[in-house]
Amino acid sequence: MKDSSFLDFVVIGARKTGTTSLDNYLDQHPELSVP
Repeated sequence: MKDSSFLDFVVIGARKTGTTSLDNYLDQHPELSVP
């Protein structure tokens, strides 16, 4: 068993609902990898 945890998810949203901001915030987190 691996020591790290992985969570796969997809963010879906309409235009002008903050999904770009959410992507930017998640991308800045040191323990997350956003493709």
